[in-house]
Amino acid sequence: ADMCAAPGSKTGQLLEVLSQQLEKGGQGLILANELDSRRAQMLVHQCRRLPTAPLVVTCHKAQRLPKQFDGMFHRVLADVPCSGDGTLRKNRKIWSTWSSKNATTLHPTQLEILMRALQLCRAGGRVVYSTCSLNPIENEAVVAQALRNWKSQVALVDVQDLLPELQRRPGLRQWAVARGETMFWKPPKGAFSSLFKPTEEEAKWMQLERCVRIYPHLQDTGGFFVAVLQRVDAAPAYDPMTTAPKPSVLARPAAKHVQVWYSPFEGHAAWPAVRDRYGLPRNLAASQLLLRNDVPNVVYFVSRSVSLLLRHDEHRALKHANCGLGVPAFQADRNGEYHVTQAGALALQPVLGRQAVAACGKVGLRCLLDNLRQDRLVERSLLPPKLRRRLTEIGPGGAVILPNHMGVDPLAVVIKREKWLRLLAKDAEVACFRQPQGIEPLGAEGSE
Repeated sequence: ADMCAAPGSKTGQLLEVLSQQLEKGGQGLILANELDSRRAQMLVHQCRRLPTAPLVVTCHKAQRLPKQFDGMFHRVLADVPCSGDGTLRKNRKIWSTWSSKNATTLHPTQLEILMRALQLCRAGGRVVYSTCSLNPIENEAVVAQALRNWKSQVALVDVQDLLPELQRRPGLRQWAVARGETMFWKPPKGAFSSLFKPTEEEAKWMQLERCVRIYPHLQDTGGFFVAVLQRVDAAPAYDPMTTAPKPSVLARPAAKHVQVWYSPFEGHAAWPAVRDRYGLPRNLAASQLLLRNDVPNVVYFVSRSVSLLLRHDEHRALKHANCGLGVPAFQADRNGEYHVTQAGALALQPVLGRQAVAACGKVGLRCLLDNLRQDRLVERSLLPPKLRRRLTEIGPGGAVILPNHMGVDPLAVVIKREKWLRLLAKDAEVACFRQPQGIEPLGAEGSE
């Protein structure tokens, strides 16, 4: 979970790491939360380069994420709002606006977010707390108070051996707190005790030196603070990846300021026809094919992990900005008939039945691409006889042409009742099937 995710660079890096795990057969998802709905949509846009990513974007106060997700996440990132004084070199406005009050004002919110992050983290999982500030009130003081509250259930992780080329300094064990022109080493009456340094006895078991401080002068960077905390308690965490409520809870009223919700395609009147046409598994629409309220003519395919998280939200508490960056797998035409899209053909290829699939060789694919009209129509009589016969067997409607040589993706098409075949790939996608894929025009290689 990324609790303060916008504008999206951190989430993008997390997605790249998770995608590598998914390629090896793993499972998982990332919940990226951002309070501001406009910044959340910017985050969605930033992550579009990974269209099949298992990502859920929500709009909540980080410290108020729904309780039913406690203990769900293996890793939680809390890159909290801060005074930003570590970015003075690039953000010179801070020179004129900085005040010692900035840190003391932000401290309670930062502590609330870290406490919530530890609740979301499962036993044995890790929480990364970070700021771009160097003020110990925003850093070590927050971590120290979280350790006081959790006691033996949470411990700081020693990460000094990680990234050995990164120059860093250990966390502080003592600091003063400014009030006006006065510096305090102990809390005066009426002050937050969590602002101040730990006692000598606390400092021994907290081991705040395990925190990481990155100073700008060490490697010509900005100033950063990072602390890695681990849940060391043995209490079992609930696993939503193995158990989830019935899928009917996917249908939800829209959140007032987000106006996006999802419902399963299973209950739609068009599902039986789509399922039989493409030979899809019967349980696919109940779990991974979803309709969005704002785009009712498009069916989205989401990862299994995202689907299970949505069903786990039985109290309908999540305010969705976007769920899973779902692949638009099917789209309805003006007659209400759903056809597989180009993106859907690629995403659903492993589960497509043979009913609507036509295999073709390299020559057939070149014939198809070379005879495309401006509106992406092809006259079927120009195709090789074997491919033409197979398309006739499939009959009018959506279909997938599957090249039988390596390195070429499937093509989504619509077989017209007349003599035409319409290619559903966009012009930019069609270009990817030519020179980069080794599909030169027939004239370039001669006839086969």
